[in-house]
Amino acid sequence: MAQMRRRKLIGTLMTLGMLGGLLACVPRSSISTRRSLQLRANGAAPMMQPGSIPADRRSGSTALLMPPAPPVTPSRTPPTPRPSELSDLVSDKHRLRSTFRDTILSSLDLARLLLNPRAAIVARTRFFTSTCFGPNPLQREDFLQPLDWWVSKREKKPDNSCVFGFDPEANGLPKGSYAVASYDGLPLYYIVPPQAIAKPRGRLVLSEASLIVDPAPYGGWESLGFVVMAADGVVYKGWAADVFRPGGMITSVDGTKTIRLPSDENVIFKPLDNGGNYGFGGFPLIIAEKDFAFAFTGSPAGGPPPRIYFAVRVDELDPRVIVKTTAQMSNQDLAEMTREFEQRLDGIDRIAKIAKLEHDAPVAIPEISLLPKEEATFEFSSPPGTILSSVHVFMWPRNSQSKEILEMNPNIQVDGQIMYPGTGFEDFGGQAFYSTGRNPLGAFFPIDSDGYLAARYLVHGPVLQEGKVRVRLKNPDVGTAIKLYIEVKVIDPDPTVWK
Repeated sequence: MAQMRRRKLIGTLMTLGMLGGLLACVPRSSISTRRSLQLRANGAAPMMQPGSIPADRRSGSTALLMPPAPPVTPSRTPPTPRPSELSDLVSDKHRLRSTFRDTILSSLDLARLLLNPRAAIVARTRFFTSTCFGPNPLQREDFLQPLDWWVSKREKKPDNSCVFGFDPEANGLPKGSYAVASYDGLPLYYIVPPQAIAKPRGRLVLSEASLIVDPAPYGGWESLGFVVMAADGVVYKGWAADVFRPGGMITSVDGTKTIRLPSDENVIFKPLDNGGNYGFGGFPLIIAEKDFAFAFTGSPAGGPPPRIYFAVRVDELDPRVIVKTTAQMSNQDLAEMTREFEQRLDGIDRIAKIAKLEHDAPVAIPEISLLPKEEATFEFSSPPGTILSSVHVFMWPRNSQSKEILEMNPNIQVDGQIMYPGTGFEDFGGQAFYSTGRNPLGAFFPIDSDGYLAARYLVHGPVLQEGKVRVRLKNPDVGTAIKLYIEVKVIDPDPTVWK
């Protein structure tokens, strides 16, 4: 019977275009869980229900762009993949030979490294998101309204106040605030404010931008206006509709440099298919040494979108990876890097190829049930040096099909630091407004008759320096218990990359 149910689920996933890693096997190891401090203080009885989950259920000048900004306070060993499994993603010319360590890598070398899932070159990743920090038990306030850009705080009632910003501290509140300024007569709404990343050790890479807005006439492309980025003394600007599309382009304001995105479904989001998520994932749009900033101008009629959810990813490369910045590259360098991504990914299912290389990070208890407002932290460990490749969250509401249950926010910590604060369950899977489907980041879709799966792939890592990953989730206050199952998957690095 279990085999019949599993075959039925596999058929459903294949119909949705889900391949490879979105079907996982029951792990052989061990999710340590814990209640929120509030629950422990109240003496709530544990509701953990350990047990195996059925197999069928899983599977330009920067000075111009630098107004005063708010201050920012400083196992088991998997089988070695066969060469045939790597040949369409990995090139023999991607090695970081020792002679390269004092040499600037070409744009082509960098592209090949980033296209190799086993190249451990991303030392740290951080996300700038629209997460509402604070008690927020319903967790449905994870979007910025126009006033929030100036105030950074929204008061509704004592147990549902919001603080917006980035780099959360141990108390759960963010150190930095988003900023508003002006440039060339236009307002600038900073998602990554100037000097938000003060002293990076390695090159910074803008590798993902996910911007979710309401549909037109109140949202859509027009509500974003221009996208403006700055890095290393150069400002880049482009109409959002011309940037976030297949083959989209953004140009330096002096007209000397043009960056083109790949025209590939492995990289570009399709807002008509995903509910309204505009952007890209898994491509080095901007490479910076310092002074990186990311903003948009809002509607030409004035003002930001009525609501915007966002998750912008900035990677920090290993300091040993010495590569030209975007400001140092020629247009030929930039075009060469884009072509390499297009040629390597042409006809390739990127996620499926990555899924062949990854394996489960050990966990403790395979499932847990939570009452409303209860919280659980799932702790994973993997050998230091392995590469974080994906996180899969399975969730089954016990007695409700209300979509408000999807306001649960997966929070990912890597080596003790919050990497991804989260903005909603379907957002985590790269979709918007409860739409289901697959995209360059992963997928969100229903499973069985009563559950959901959100999977997110981190195609560039980061490397786990200490081997520790925590996934924290809180059951929204919608009156239903939920059952959760989490998988964290890692890839073993290619040891020859650094030889």
